[in-house]
Amino acid sequence: MKKMITTALAGALLACTSLTAAAESNSDWFGEAAISPDAKTTLFTYKGDIYKVSAQGGTATPLTVNAAWEGHPVWSHDGKKIAFASDRNGNLDVYVMSANGGPATRLTYHSADDVPSDFTADGSAVTFSSARTDAAASSLFPRGSLTELYNVKLDGGTPEMVLTTPATEARWDDKGERLVYREEKTVESDLRKHDDSAFARDIWLYDAKTGEHTQLTDFKGGDHNPVWGRGDTVYYTSEEGDKDTFNVWQLDLKTGKREQQTNFDKHPVRSLTRSENGTLAFVHHGSVYTAKSKSRIGKVDIQIATDGHGRDAETISVSNDVSEFAVSPSGKEIAFVARGEVFVTSTEFQTTKRITDTPAQERSVDFAPDGKKLVYAAERDGKWKLVEASLRNADEKYFFASTVVDEKVIFDADTEAYQPKYSPDGKKVAFLSGRDTLKVLTLETGKAIEVLGDAYNYSYSDGDINFAWSPDSAWLTIDFIARKRIFITNVAIVPADGSAPPRDISLSGYQDGVPKWHAGGEAIYWSSTRYGMRDHGSWGRQFDVMATFLTQDAYDRFAMSKEDYALMKELEEDNKKKDEEEKKKAKEGETTKSANGSDETAEASTTPGEKQDEKKDEPKVDPVKIEWDGFEDRTVRLTAHSSDLSDAVLTKDADKLYYLARFEGGYDLWLQDFKEHSTTLVTKLSADRAAIKLSEDEKSAFILADGSITKFTLDGKSASGKPVNLSASMELRSDDERAYFFEHIWRQVKGKFYNPTMHGADWDGLKADYAAKLASVGNNRDLARMMEEMLGELN
Repeated sequence: MKKMITTALAGALLACTSLTAAAESNSDWFGEAAISPDAKTTLFTYKGDIYKVSAQGGTATPLTVNAAWEGHPVWSHDGKKIAFASDRNGNLDVYVMSANGGPATRLTYHSADDVPSDFTADGSAVTFSSARTDAAASSLFPRGSLTELYNVKLDGGTPEMVLTTPATEARWDDKGERLVYREEKTVESDLRKHDDSAFARDIWLYDAKTGEHTQLTDFKGGDHNPVWGRGDTVYYTSEEGDKDTFNVWQLDLKTGKREQQTNFDKHPVRSLTRSENGTLAFVHHGSVYTAKSKSRIGKVDIQIATDGHGRDAETISVSNDVSEFAVSPSGKEIAFVARGEVFVTSTEFQTTKRITDTPAQERSVDFAPDGKKLVYAAERDGKWKLVEASLRNADEKYFFASTVVDEKVIFDADTEAYQPKYSPDGKKVAFLSGRDTLKVLTLETGKAIEVLGDAYNYSYSDGDINFAWSPDSAWLTIDFIARKRIFITNVAIVPADGSAPPRDISLSGYQDGVPKWHAGGEAIYWSSTRYGMRDHGSWGRQFDVMATFLTQDAYDRFAMSKEDYALMKELEEDNKKKDEEEKKKAKEGETTKSANGSDETAEASTTPGEKQDEKKDEPKVDPVKIEWDGFEDRTVRLTAHSSDLSDAVLTKDADKLYYLARFEGGYDLWLQDFKEHSTTLVTKLSADRAAIKLSEDEKSAFILADGSITKFTLDGKSASGKPVNLSASMELRSDDERAYFFEHIWRQVKGKFYNPTMHGADWDGLKADYAAKLASVGNNRDLARMMEEMLGELN
């Protein structure tokens, strides 16, 4: 069924003496506008396509109709052609087509984003901005936000640099002798408002004959969108004036006189263009306006009568989009998160089951110690909660082969809850409450206690404080703020019942964090910046893996030579065999007595049976021993070289460290063997993102690298990898997902913005203003731009 989006304006063009009120509430979200030189036609963007419509309004005609995103339309000076940017080949490239429509010709082929701003005066080339290569003489810091200006001819060829100085929204005069442009000097969003700073943009003029640059505006706030008027007149948008939002201004280059042309008091004017007869066109809060003079400004009634792309829901593969994972205790299945959904897959087969199906986000998945439950954080009903999934049928052993999975919320309070982790005994879940308070939830009672308050933590985002359980479920290690320096964390031990404050074990003035409890319970290891390159007042730092052994005996075992260690292990094996033989003989003796009826006590003690059997089934875990004095003498550097570290895991015997480090290219798998005193590059991964987990028997390693999981067989020196061939797909309902994104962003900013008054912005009112536009946003690029516009209100 065809859709009709109509503005609330009844007439084709409203005339008014002075437009001072905010735009009438409607669902229009037209991203950009460009009026033709003859003032008869207006181009605009809608849901990733370019349309044209009569400047008087009416039903619009699409010029581009495909799955790609097209935008930034500009007219040639003779009105016969249009240029635009499209991502149909990946990044944004410049295309040109007839103003009447038809096939588009690609003009640029670089991997950088190319954005057209004008045609040259003679119509032979398109002027565009792009972050390619600065001129050799340029002293600018090379970064993508500081683009250069180029011309590319309509018949193709290598683009020619016009300016190496960052210039966007550049427009040529009719003779092609002068260029007005917006100066770029910052990484700040161009949609930021109320920006009274040295970073605020200004309008400049470039004389192509002399090479001279002249600053045209010096307002302390932002000046954008310069276009030529007649002769020496320039129009632009500025926050100058008493409306505190972007309006259209006129500048006389000869006299320097500035005059405000529009008087919007809410939401900015964007995408300003001008025709030969002086008619201006622009976008205000998603609607297209034209202005023939200060007293003749009106909204254009635009009707969309196309069917769209028919992609309200589509099935997509997310098999290579894994963001995090957890290996089951059996090692036979992996739970993972992809595109905010929880899946479980077999480690040997392609069988994969989707656990969650919501437009909202789930993350931080963890297996229960028995492998029969999963816990994860889920954003439901406008709040992060803890959710547990379990197998309904008792005779089913694995999630990936299950028929029905039950889900229940196990923690829902006034505060948000993130990063759930089962205790090793499966009776508790540790999690972050309100972003920076560590709590422990007892599953049987549903009660949560505070273990470490927010006075010890500072969270930059949701769930970025790292903690881990001790093997006996009695302790937690966590990175925390020990000295009230919010940029520096240390590593601490804290009792899981909250009965004592944290005890710092890292004892460093440098960054120490991401602690893990050694599987054998003998040590805690973490990442530290105390060696290698350090970020003293600058950027760039390297990490090492450090470990603190909790007892002197554990440290002595670690420090043993290869020979002494081998002898010790042999002695331990002999003692273990003796103990097993003694237990076996004792058990055989008890069985004989019981059978003969000669030991009534033994018989009576086994009569209640069931409870005792249950206790026998529970694995015996020795309490973790901690010698609180002398931590600094038992702290060692595990890595032999400082590097950019992604993850690390220490084996149970503490004789090997597998870690992911980046030296050149991406992260690779390395091995530090403490008994051989060797450092080995195990395998090249060249990954931008990577994480590692060992199987229970430590014969295999599961590595997540750039969205894909690989199982590596380990032999202590090398590794052979086999991809985990999961098959994960989901039905993507883009409109629902974007509605969630909108709500999520608005809510997160409201809860986290450092200024409680939101810099005077009516954040609730802005939500209503922009939420009405969601129906006209058909892709994530436009949504991001709309959210950037809304966030820009906060300065």
